[in-house]
Amino acid sequence: MLVLGWREVFSPIAHTSYPITIIDTGHGAIVRVQPNDPLSKSIATGDEIDLSALSLASRFRLRVGSPVGTPVAIRIRHDGAWVVRIVEPSLRPIRIDASTITLLWDITVTLLLIAIIVARRPSVATYALVIFAGGSVTTAAVVAQFSPLPDPIFVCIATLIIAAFSEFPIFILLVFLTRFPSAPTARSARTLMRVGDAIAIAAAAAVVIGTIEEPVLFQSWNTAHNAYGEIGLALTILFAIASYRAATGENRQRIGWVLTGIIISQAALVLYNHFYSAAGDTAAMIRAVAFAMQTAFPLALAYAILRFRVIDLGFVFNRTLVYAIVTAIVVVAVSFVDWLSSRLIGETRLALATEALVTIALGVALNTLHSRIEHLVDRVIFRRRYIAEKKLRSRLAALAFATNERAVDLALIDEVIDILNLRSAAVFRSIDGQPLSCTRAAGWTAPTNALDENSLLVRTIRAAQRPFFLADVGIADSLLGDGDATPILAVPIERKQFFVGFALYGREADGTAPDPEIIAHLAELAAAAATTFELVEARSWQKRYDDLARLVPPSVLR
Repeated sequence: MLVLGWREVFSPIAHTSYPITIIDTGHGAIVRVQPNDPLSKSIATGDEIDLSALSLASRFRLRVGSPVGTPVAIRIRHDGAWVVRIVEPSLRPIRIDASTITLLWDITVTLLLIAIIVARRPSVATYALVIFAGGSVTTAAVVAQFSPLPDPIFVCIATLIIAAFSEFPIFILLVFLTRFPSAPTARSARTLMRVGDAIAIAAAAAVVIGTIEEPVLFQSWNTAHNAYGEIGLALTILFAIASYRAATGENRQRIGWVLTGIIISQAALVLYNHFYSAAGDTAAMIRAVAFAMQTAFPLALAYAILRFRVIDLGFVFNRTLVYAIVTAIVVVAVSFVDWLSSRLIGETRLALATEALVTIALGVALNTLHSRIEHLVDRVIFRRRYIAEKKLRSRLAALAFATNERAVDLALIDEVIDILNLRSAAVFRSIDGQPLSCTRAAGWTAPTNALDENSLLVRTIRAAQRPFFLADVGIADSLLGDGDATPILAVPIERKQFFVGFALYGREADGTAPDPEIIAHLAELAAAAATTFELVEARSWQKRYDDLARLVPPSVLR
């Protein structure tokens, strides 16, 4: 989608137009001919056009453009007689101005931020953001890029793009609002979620019908389009208020930022749609401002997740930088081979074979190249995290030599806090069949030192069998307290079916959450701790047996 968005600015096919524009006067459709066009000798502005003679594909092409030389036959009433005229598109100059710059800003920021969020937190709520992000492109210019396809395929793709990304994004956010930051569990909240889903489905049906049935797209039913956007904005505000009122504590802080961004973005979308077909410099300026304002939501969402949730930017930048370097190496290598082969090898087939062999060799070496570049980037640019991972691996190896439970608790809590600079950590274990109790904590004083095995937190940890963020499963247990030191990550301590307990970890000192690779190391450390606890317990029972054996006469043992 990002490629299509940039192509709508720089691809010639997105800058073609037919010499006529169709206008719906309310009493029938007429054509307007571009000034000084040779076609004006056989078609006059104001001539009536027979829309029933146009296929849906032709109506789309007349609206969005097509490759130069693509003919469309139109039936018009000229000088009192119905005649058929053939019109072909021409290329408009590509202009880079304030409007296109703000468009590229909106497309790039929105699509990249949403892509990162969806990749890191996949859910129904974030999947809804994919459609919202698609709304940042200009549908006409994107549809134009598919106009060379055969009519049936082009009509399907054009209908899908226009219906999904033109006006529908204002309603798809209802799906997001009722599920952010986590799926609701309360009955009233789930009812609101179902209502939001039903409204979104009805809105989707409406835009599909409008795309296919409206005589002149985005013009014949202009009043309905404006009302559609205003209703969507009003519903967004109502659902936002309901979500905010239902939230508590830290969730309310997250939602507050997100809802502000949503309202600004949706208001900007409604403003843009109002001035979509307007001419003049003022209208163009308003559209540019509206484009820029639409980034308010993804920016607010990114801030809420980074500040309160939180995604470690280092992890994202690491991946971005690594892939950028690998891509650059591949592109430069293939380009160099292409240039070299064209200079040294005159035979075209031999040159192509050489390029193919080099490309295949690069593909085979890609995994090795990627891992080595990632290792280099980690060591040089993200050295702090690299050192932390190295220390965690060292603690993991040393854990096998622990001989008592206190040493394991220290490794899980004190050493992890020291390495990752966490605000808090605690470990809960069951000792001699007793309820789970806090055996070690740092930076955080639990409101209680014991947890019932039937509590939601314990049952969720045992069911998950892997690390998870407490907010992801909607757990805000009062037993965990609140404040900056509140734990956000739960890591089960278990090996196969041997459940020992769990560790809770808070944020890092700068407010960020551990990234996925750090969490994976913590999971390995917890699994090793479970094994060590098992060995310590086995040694304890062996010692008890040996002590009892010394008290019993050898004859009895025989």
